[in-house]
Amino acid sequence: MMHDDKKIPVLSRCQIVTGTSDKIFDNINSIVLGKSKIYDFGSNSSFFCTIANNTDELKLLSSKLINYLFEDYVFIDICKNSAPYLCIGISSTYLKSYIPTICDLKDEAFEEILKKIKIEFTSNFSLFTTKYLEFHKDYNSSTFKSLFLQSYCSQFICDFLKYLDVEVNDNEGIKIQSLEIKKIKEILQKVISELYKTSPTVQQMASMADMSVSKFKILFNNEFGESPHQHILGKKLILARELLQTGSYSVSQVSYKVGFNHPSGFTRLFKHKFQCPPSELISKN
Repeated sequence: MMHDDKKIPVLSRCQIVTGTSDKIFDNINSIVLGKSKIYDFGSNSSFFCTIANNTDELKLLSSKLINYLFEDYVFIDICKNSAPYLCIGISSTYLKSYIPTICDLKDEAFEEILKKIKIEFTSNFSLFTTKYLEFHKDYNSSTFKSLFLQSYCSQFICDFLKYLDVEVNDNEGIKIQSLEIKKIKEILQKVISELYKTSPTVQQMASMADMSVSKFKILFNNEFGESPHQHILGKKLILARELLQTGSYSVSQVSYKVGFNHPSGFTRLFKHKFQCPPSELISKN
């Protein structure tokens, strides 16, 4: 599997596999395939990492490994278009010791959670992606590769457990927040469709969403990366630029059309956003 170097890493697998052995294998570190090998880090197969030079070796090594495991494991593959290719395995016993409520999940529900985590791994700006790219960049130049790999895998598993804990134990909370975000987007869409009118205040929008002002502002900022006021102001200024580019309106007329009470304030904000005064657009047309 080849990938463009500029692209994010692709998660090729995040699923449960079942070991076929009937007893604990003492030392899975001794399992090798060519130059590929397994690092157990002294955890007695609770969690480990296999590292390979390509995806074919990684799949073969993972398949061979199943014969030495005696319970269910979550296997997570992470790869880019050059070594190292990683498969991190975490035993179900280890997972349940940290997140006991996993025991209450049906297999189908747990598989759905793993699908969500897979999506998170392939997100451009996720924590997993960022840390993997840093690891991938520095691994080959590292003097102590084994220690570097152990450090990365330990942090990876810590992040994975935190994410998994939220998904397993806070599904209802996530569902509620999704509905709240949907309500915020509906309100915002209505405001944007009426930019010619005076926009409602944050207090008014929060009331429309049946939320406190602080909660509305936090959820809005998390979703859009800026405050409600900044977001709506930006939309108004973009509309103003479009109106000015028609050449049919003066600066004052556009200012009042998009809901500003004072053209001087409009001019200042417009210049700050677009690095040119609104009058310059009129002169060009």
